[in-house]
Amino acid sequence: MKNRFIFFTLFFITYSTIFANVPYEKFFINNDLPREFLKRTIGILTINSGVKRNITVDIYNDDFLKTNILNLRDNSQPISNFGYHPPEDTLVSNFRYLVIDENERFLKIVYDHNNKKYAWVLKKQLNERFYLKTKYINDLKTNFGEFLSLFGLTTKNFRKIYNQPTDDSNFEIIFKKDFSNTLIKIMEQQNEFVKIAIVNEDCDNNIEIIKELGWVKIKDDTGALNIWIVNKDVC
Repeated sequence: MKNRFIFFTLFFITYSTIFANVPYEKFFINNDLPREFLKRTIGILTINSGVKRNITVDIYNDDFLKTNILNLRDNSQPISNFGYHPPEDTLVSNFRYLVIDENERFLKIVYDHNNKKYAWVLKKQLNERFYLKTKYINDLKTNFGEFLSLFGLTTKNFRKIYNQPTDDSNFEIIFKKDFSNTLIKIMEQQNEFVKIAIVNEDCDNNIEIIKELGWVKIKDDTGALNIWIVNKDVC
């Protein structure tokens, strides 16, 4: 019995350690997420250090004058990140920020939504220092390993699924509790709607089994963004 207990304890510790290190998407928002930023959002910026190993970026004011050097790892608050496990991880791992404006050279990002801090960052410097992915809300797609979060930006426990991409279309209600472990992909986009589907990954045969659900609105009735792109380690 003693040997069995020791074996079980070692197995549990090992399994727990492995499970704890599996990358996952973690959100850093609360009920006070400023709606003003979600209404102005034009895209989602994902920043990853990778082998470039950088964690800082220059930030600029509205006159495009440099005001500071921002340590993204320690002094920013992304909406979410994927695969970041301090203290073991020391770099920026898929930090996601709201993009609220853009011009030819700069992006304006909300780098600390809890304290309503935002700034302009140089596209060129970002590309030199990090691996980037910018998704614009007028052209949303979910690539391999990417999925849609229907509830990450909202405190509501339900969503409307429309039959057609119009406000006056028939709809049904889905609930958060039924979709906590569901993988959802974007199939297509029409204006303010995206068609979504439940995806089951067949890892052995490297195929996706897809069941279409219908259409969801990208923004809520106040004009605030209410969907989010996340990563999940599936296969």
